[in-house]
Amino acid sequence: MKVPAFLSIMCCALLLPSVAGSGPEQDGDVYVYSPVGKRDPFRSPHRPLPDGKKRKRTDLEQYDLDQLKLTAVISRIGQPRALVVTPDGRGHVVRIGMLIGPNEGRITAIRPGQIEVTERYRDALQRLVETSVNLELQSGDVSKGRRKSR
Repeated sequence: MKVPAFLSIMCCALLLPSVAGSGPEQDGDVYVYSPVGKRDPFRSPHRPLPDGKKRKRTDLEQYDLDQLKLTAVISRIGQPRALVVTPDGRGHVVRIGMLIGPNEGRITAIRPGQIEVTERYRDALQRLVETSVNLELQSGDVSKGRRKSR
């Protein structure tokens, strides 16, 4: 026996409990979201440490560390130096203590074939996190102190 569609819908509507009278509105409690004391969900949870005053960022602080390319290291001198190239092709001579990368990274060591960058920032729980990243000299870039011919 076939039951008309409107009749089956009416039967289901009578058997189901009323949705309009249930929920927090029934007791007069209405949830209202308050962003006070909560972090902005659209900002990165890895915020750099504030350095107290606003200053202009250098070219090397504009790029992520994985975008920078280490092309040369001079390590057997009093104050070792390295040459870092930005994605736009500009070279920068760096020394220990210089800032590099967007997370207030500081060059902590320059060794033969690599530089070490230490980044300090606060995580989402406001804990101080310190990470160390090594930028390696590309093996095909420099050979025995001479540039490779193209």
